[in-house]
Amino acid sequence: MKKETKVYPGFEISYIKTDKFRSIDMSLNIGKKMVKEEKIFMYFLYKMLFENSKKYPNRVAVGQKAEENYMQYVGNNYSMNGDNMFLNFETKFLNEKYVEKNHNKNCLDFFFEKIFNPNVADNKFDEETFNIVKKQIKIHLETLKENPMQYANIKALTAAGYETKYNEKMLDDLEKVNPSNLYDFYKDIIENGYFEVYIVGEIDDNFLKIIEEKIDRNENGKTYDFIKYLPVEEKRLSEKTNNSQTNVIIIYKLSNLTKEEYCVTMAIYNAILGEGPSSKLFTNVREKNSLCYTVHSSLKSSVGRLKINTGINLNNLNKALELINEQLSEIEKGNVTEKELNAAKASYYESIETEDDDSYRMLKSMFGEKHLQFLTNEKLTKIIDSTTIEDVKKVAAKIKLDTIYILEGVAND
Repeated sequence: MKKETKVYPGFEISYIKTDKFRSIDMSLNIGKKMVKEEKIFMYFLYKMLFENSKKYPNRVAVGQKAEENYMQYVGNNYSMNGDNMFLNFETKFLNEKYVEKNHNKNCLDFFFEKIFNPNVADNKFDEETFNIVKKQIKIHLETLKENPMQYANIKALTAAGYETKYNEKMLDDLEKVNPSNLYDFYKDIIENGYFEVYIVGEIDDNFLKIIEEKIDRNENGKTYDFIKYLPVEEKRLSEKTNNSQTNVIIIYKLSNLTKEEYCVTMAIYNAILGEGPSSKLFTNVREKNSLCYTVHSSLKSSVGRLKINTGINLNNLNKALELINEQLSEIEKGNVTEKELNAAKASYYESIETEDDDSYRMLKSMFGEKHLQFLTNEKLTKIIDSTTIEDVKKVAAKIKLDTIYILEGVAND
């Protein structure tokens, strides 16, 4: 399906016109430069805008309006990509051709109301809503440690030099936020941020015109580096707990990847290493040797990161680490079977083939093509077809150990 892009003075719209879906999916991203001290403001702001707006001052009113619009979905979050922070707003609603005229406009009105008309008076956010959200955030940050794997991931990523959406240090920053300076932050990102819209569905020029009228800006902000590799600094850290399970996070960093390696070969490598039940990690560490409860690998090419998560008995720690390292060494030596390679390719092919049936994935792919060097599905398929075991072996040599983080539980007999 063909993507089109229109550039307006204050924003951009990328869209795919298709009648394949009864609904219209849309997202608006508002970005600014990553500033570590402002993460708490981004977190707070997305939660505030989720709660209500001036016209719909509580969750009940918001829910009623969504129900009136045939269960329109409106959600938001915040994300980080390289040196950028984004407020992400999303909506999904039934196309008016299946209900009544002007339904599309009604849904767009509701969506933009939540973004551009917040519950504000006297240049500050509503105090009652602010206090509700502050309590929610405080509870969330205070309980991060109650999920050992999540906590271990945060600690490992931080040790490796990556920014995480949430961490315990944000509790101190929480007290620096008040209804007035949060509204100042909101005004700044609305006035100076980078705006981009993505749409998938059966739309026309009138639909785009409504959006143009809603996003009335004279100049767009700018973006910063999306793809950012960090230097390697090998380290091993541990922290003791009373948990019954030991959680281990291993982070590797990548460098000097070619476009093909970045987009395809590393994904195939990851599938062979630890993405599913036929992977080397699952087969050799969990199934054959019973050394862990869970083990899998994940890849984030845009920051040059490969990560292995595993949950084990503390007594098996050293043997598990040895076997995990052995699996990476085997791939680097080229000890990969054609069966393993083809299984990894098959999972990639399946992902590509099913993307056109998922409007949400289509939205994300447009973002990826624009900012993260994603290739079109046609180009991806050609590269997957030609990828060999030798290609996987070559990319394996570019993977370097950076961080081993161990959240130690108690030893079990």
